[in-house]
Amino acid sequence: MPSELPVGACDCHAHVFGPLDRFPFIAERSYTPAHKLPSDYHEMLRSIGLTRGVVVQPSVFGTDNAATLNAVKELGPNYRGIAVLRPEIGDRQLADLTSAGIRGVRLSDLTTGGVPLSGTIVPAGNKNGALPILAACLLTDEEQNALIAWVLLLEEVRPSD
Repeated sequence: MPSELPVGACDCHAHVFGPLDRFPFIAERSYTPAHKLPSDYHEMLRSIGLTRGVVVQPSVFGTDNAATLNAVKELGPNYRGIAVLRPEIGDRQLADLTSAGIRGVRLSDLTTGGVPLSGTIVPAGNKNGALPILAACLLTDEEQNALIAWVLLLEEVRPSD
């Protein structure tokens, strides 16, 4: 690890698990992780000299983003989140997630509880260009080409700033 990190360096992918009495795992999941709180993530980042991070919704919570939203809120303004969304999400819910610090959508074909790349989540999760799509999965060539096509389409219809 370099002795000096660049100004503004940011950890870009971490999961928070708990507190489990408030945020239980879904019954049908691919794995059962250890209990890791937002404070554990903050301490780990502090120990390596980082003050910014991204909390990514793990598949063990399915599409219930409460634990991720709680972590982003608890950790403060230097942290953002990546959510897992149902295809039928509405514009108001997207706006609320954005206001709460969510900045992207996670898709995963690897684990039970995630939302797969196939289906309607990409267009539904990007109404009015509200959130970018981040695919956290191993993709087949066909899926990768489909994702690239969707991203290019979204760039064409995204409102200009």
